[in-house]
Amino acid sequence: MKQIRFVMIAVLAAVLAGTAAPAWAQERDDDEDQVQESRILSDRWSFWVGGFRPEFTTQFAVGSPTLVGTLIRLEDTLGLAEDLSRGRVGGFYRFGPKKAILFDFTVLNRRALTAIASDINFEDLIFQAGGLIDSEFDNTILTVTYRHSFINNGKTEAGFTAGLSAFAFDIKLAGVALVDDGAGPMLRQAEGSESITVPVPAFGMYINHAFTPTVILRMSAGFLNLDLSDFEGRYLTTSVTVDWIFSRHFGLGAGLTRSDLDFADTGGQNPYDVEYRLGGPTLYISLVF
Repeated sequence: MKQIRFVMIAVLAAVLAGTAAPAWAQERDDDEDQVQESRILSDRWSFWVGGFRPEFTTQFAVGSPTLVGTLIRLEDTLGLAEDLSRGRVGGFYRFGPKKAILFDFTVLNRRALTAIASDINFEDLIFQAGGLIDSEFDNTILTVTYRHSFINNGKTEAGFTAGLSAFAFDIKLAGVALVDDGAGPMLRQAEGSESITVPVPAFGMYINHAFTPTVILRMSAGFLNLDLSDFEGRYLTTSVTVDWIFSRHFGLGAGLTRSDLDFADTGGQNPYDVEYRLGGPTLYISLVF
């Protein structure tokens, strides 16, 4: 899978490099006069709704000022689902031949009840091996992207993107835990929860190609790598979809999307470390104008 994604990014970069120079030389201020005949490449706006079936790999650790959090794989240790089907919505608004805003939104919530095989340190709680843990892991993802094309000749559109993805995580563990309230550690029913929202800026590239005026291939990739004093983050996202606009205002689409997110913050009250991978097929119906 990694090799396929790197090949896709390399192809995107090569095509962009090969078309950028002649495109910039040919077009200056005559963007509004360009002829655009293919759907998606010429439509003003689109809204789509569909289904998304991702597979997950999730590792999460939350500590406290006195306790180092245990990095646990949620699918293995807590029994959270490794895949699920959820709804997904998105769309774009084109406010010029070369400028557009896109958005994408999905909610991915998982629940599980399982006995753990080893101790888990979570915040200031210690859940001991053999105990039952009721766990919740909710994730909401909203992405807004600005797209600027340096070529749009009615058949091929290519350019660069700058966007912001907000990953909102809510994790909750409940069960019998070792708790120290100041009078000494004791076992009792306890619950620990943490809400983390990570704004992830990303820069990338995209290509849309019309095989016919109504069948369009869309490929994109975005990435980020940050290393600050108390924060480290890495993000990579790729998408390949095919749209078929079968009538004046309606279309069908299918594709594959994947996102890899690693981030750690050691400077807060509850330091955390997250490694999150999700990807899978998506099917949708679109409304286009």
